Amino acid sequence: MTDSQTDSPAETAEAEPAAREPHVIPPMSPEEWNSFVAQVASGHAITSQQIEPDMLGRVFMPILLGGLSDWTKEELGQIGCLWESYDKAGERGINGYPCFFSVRMASKEDWERAVPEINRRRAVLLGEDPKEEA
Repeated sequence: MTDSQTDSPAETAEAEPAAREPHVIPPMSPEEWNSFVAQVASGHAITSQQIEPDMLGRVFMPILLGGLSDWTKEELGQIGCLWESYDKAGERGINGYPCFFSVRMASKEDWERAVPEINRRRAVLLGEDPKEEA
């Protein structure tokens, strides 16, 4: 009997699944980060932080359709926020929210760095003193 004949069908069926590459959210480039902050601060983009948790999948359809279903808890922990530009919204919305057929992710580090700058830029846009916001 040759080596290739020694594998029974049961042995091959129990083989380990192929290892997958871990999901990693790369940091935004300075240009991407500035664009993200500008869009959110000016109201041209929406983030998951602005949406009721039970609406996330309805707003960001890829999430509802299982876009993160194979992510581990550790991988999900990298996500600072989900976001998308309003110009990418579908024609219809739900419960006052837009619906997107795409979604982008900001890493936890990018999001934490962006929040104070978004708040500062919003204050400037509203004619408020950003120093009073701190």
